[in-house]
Amino acid sequence: MKYNIGLEKLNSVILDYISEEYIPDYGWGEQNDYKELIQNFGETEFYVDDYISFVYKDRFMGHEKILLIRSEITNRLSSMFSNLWVPVFKKWVMDNTGIKINVVASTHYDGRDLTLTKLG
Repeated sequence: MKYNIGLEKLNSVILDYISEEYIPDYGWGEQNDYKELIQNFGETEFYVDDYISFVYKDRFMGHEKILLIRSEITNRLSSMFSNLWVPVFKKWVMDNTGIKINVVASTHYDGRDLTLTKLG
């Protein structure tokens, strides 16, 4: 059976999914706290189930205002939603933190090398 749903409805489904699966441990903090961490350290980390799942960095590997997401997460979301999840995830983080994000990237560290794949 084939279903035809609009982009707005699909974005809502994606948002509901990421809000349930990837909300940071202990919920979102105050927006000023994120801004202070970035001002002091140039980054802020987001833990999900006690693992660093995504990280915002002011500067990283030639990019400014970048959100780095673990490849396990990006692969799972891409297998479910193609690349349509990327702008939804980006907006979700910006709305909840007040942080401006220019680039979203997937990161994979195999114990020796870090691989960065730009998503949006």
